[in-house]
Amino acid sequence: MIKIKSQGIILEVVEHGREISLTRVGQKHYDALALILGSTGHLDGGIQGCIVGVASVVAIAQLMGASRETIISLAPKSVTTPIAMEVCQAMGGIPSLTAAIVVSVGLFGAIFGFKVLEVWHIKNPYSQGLSIGTASHAVGTSRAMEKGDTYGAYASLGLILNGLLTALLAPFILKIMGL
Repeated sequence: MIKIKSQGIILEVVEHGREISLTRVGQKHYDALALILGSTGHLDGGIQGCIVGVASVVAIAQLMGASRETIISLAPKSVTTPIAMEVCQAMGGIPSLTAAIVVSVGLFGAIFGFKVLEVWHIKNPYSQGLSIGTASHAVGTSRAMEKGDTYGAYASLGLILNGLLTALLAPFILKIMGL
């Protein structure tokens, strides 16, 4: 159930008997902002995540003999659907294929992402959150928020950075890789 009070600017969601105030969720992200801004390496991690995310899927698709259109459609797989479809369309890919791939990647990351990070012994909540947000966009970020505030804040950062960087860098990465 959702309650909205327009004058008091209160939006509350009742989920499984728990009341969640969006102002409280916003406060948690604001509290994490100081932590995010005070630490270094996030932009580097975001750039690396973007480059590896795009280049790895392009290289694998090229090795498997995929068509140019298909490869372009796979390139923006780790960003939210609207950004991915725009990037794909601008580069000459198939937006509907991109949308399906983005949904699949997000679900895979939300279901298996934290397990994969655990297997690789990545235990730092900042690294886990940033990785999940970068690789699994909004679906992974929502899973990170379930795990905790720090995970969610860093996943949100990863989601935003990867969206911006993929939109800017994907055309250059594809050009470098011969497409």
